[in-house]
Amino acid sequence: MRNEIVHPKSESSFQSQEKLINELLKFKYDLTLEAVVKFMNFYIPDYISECDCGVDY
Repeated sequence: MRNEIVHPKSESSFQSQEKLINELLKFKYDLTLEAVVKFMNFYIPDYISECDCGVDY
């Protein structure tokens, strides 16, 4: 997916762009970010922690 975002193909029919947009809309961003936090905290405990400021980003 990274290569498709960084190097999109130019087409007059926009099929590859449509496919990329659909993949991005279906991507599970929340699960990915949770996995990254878990991975980073595995190597450096409490490296990433929840914000207790009450603001919802």
